[in-house]
Amino acid sequence: MSKKSIIILIIIFLLFSVFSYFVGYYTGKGVSSPIQPFSSTKFKLLTEVAEYIEERFVDKKTEVDLCKGLVKSLNDPYSEFYTPEEFISFQEETRGEYVGIGVLIGVREGKVKILMVFKNSPAKEVGLPEGAYIMEVDGKSIKGMSLDEVANLVKGKEGTYVDLKVEKDGKILSFHIQRRRVTAESVMVKRLDEDIGYMKIIFFIPSTPGEVKKGFKKLKGIKGLILDLRGNPGGLLSSVEGVAGYFIPEGPLLYIQRKDEKEERVSRGPGIKIPLVVLIDENTASAAEILSGAIKDRNVGTLIGTKTYGKGVIQTIFSLSDGYGLKLTTERYLTPNLYSLDKKGIEPDIEVKYTDEDLKKGIDPQLNKALEVIKEKIGG
Repeated sequence: MSKKSIIILIIIFLLFSVFSYFVGYYTGKGVSSPIQPFSSTKFKLLTEVAEYIEERFVDKKTEVDLCKGLVKSLNDPYSEFYTPEEFISFQEETRGEYVGIGVLIGVREGKVKILMVFKNSPAKEVGLPEGAYIMEVDGKSIKGMSLDEVANLVKGKEGTYVDLKVEKDGKILSFHIQRRRVTAESVMVKRLDEDIGYMKIIFFIPSTPGEVKKGFKKLKGIKGLILDLRGNPGGLLSSVEGVAGYFIPEGPLLYIQRKDEKEERVSRGPGIKIPLVVLIDENTASAAEILSGAIKDRNVGTLIGTKTYGKGVIQTIFSLSDGYGLKLTTERYLTPNLYSLDKKGIEPDIEVKYTDEDLKKGIDPQLNKALEVIKEKIGG
């Protein structure tokens, strides 16, 4: 299965982040690991082929080229081999620190679509529109490019500019955007009225549990909450575990399935004590599916929207020698009811679609339905 054949969201705050549909955790230097480097004895054939490529292949190929090719041969869109420079960028991104333009994008049917433009971002300042498709980067067509290739065109040094040509509603628009360092906020909260709070988790980074805690303090006194996980591409497993206790009572959160074993991960609680409605859509993925799946299985709240993306695998991040890095799919996860959502997604309790026509009219039928349901729950 190629990267072009699936929907992938990527967060880019100067560069297109490798956050896309990612649930993972770190290991590597300073962490004991049973994994040992390949030996020429154990992998004699692999070593022999590598030597022939190095000595005889018509074009020059480096060890890095071979490593990237090896990981690509897994046909897994979530596994990546990183050079030291790429690995540093990846680590910065997972901390929520970016040099970029500040948008959330996705690949849909071979085209790169701008799904969200973040406030206080360079993209917002120049009026880059949500829902537009990127056509060119610095005058170069991105047609047929992989996400990594597009990312390499967009990223650059802080203070430099990138030219984007986009298509929106049949019109071609051009933008000259400065790359800047942005510290990402992953949680947005507001009161919809005196009794109803709204919390949107954009993605799961290390700061997210603390941001959720602050969010609940701002919403003190509400009688019901709408949690918006639409468009959330995932993030770190440790982050969603840190968030879970604010919503899920003590007990099962997910099960991690390895080759021959299954490990239970739990919420420490106390869980939410007021009525909860959760908004999900086809771009709710990975860590966001862990949380929404647990909410559904544990009967904590009502899910409204459309079926989620269906990314039920976990990546581990390995720090390699000389600054190189590896992101590798190592486990699958199951919801508390042992449901494997990979490539299937989570069905909402109440299906409500949100069309492009709704967006043009400035209405949000999913949020409207959530308001209706939460008011029923609190008796308002």
